[in-house]
Amino acid sequence: MEPQIEVNQLSDGDKFYPTNKMLSAFSGQEALNAFLSELRSRGSYTPEKVEIFAGKEGVELIDPSGENTGFFGKMLRNLQWLTDERENSERYAQELSQGNYVVAVKTESDRTSIDALAAQIKAVGGYFINFYGPNVTEPLDH
Repeated sequence: MEPQIEVNQLSDGDKFYPTNKMLSAFSGQEALNAFLSELRSRGSYTPEKVEIFAGKEGVELIDPSGENTGFFGKMLRNLQWLTDERENSERYAQELSQGNYVVAVKTESDRTSIDALAAQIKAVGGYFINFYGPNVTEPLDH
């Protein structure tokens, strides 16, 4: 039996910035399950690499305002108000509020890995795809 991913659990405790993670939205359980099946079939699925956010608790973890991450988190969110990252976190929170899912997948920061993962996400209906590198956020479908 495959290990399960717990919903609304941060795999690495990183509450400030999702470094080397690709975030995307999925409308409904069926789309989410299709993506997780795709990851499993390609051998790139491990619970440590995947975070699933849902509902109000997911919004609190994404924390677009920075209120739940303490002083440094609030400072970072204030800096993000100057970039697209603010809009991204607000959009992900909106998706969760509408009953959709947001998934974060840890990936390598090389072009091949980024493009392959984005293609997997798009193939099963994922959308609003962004890669968060060490110093840049790259939109991959908008």
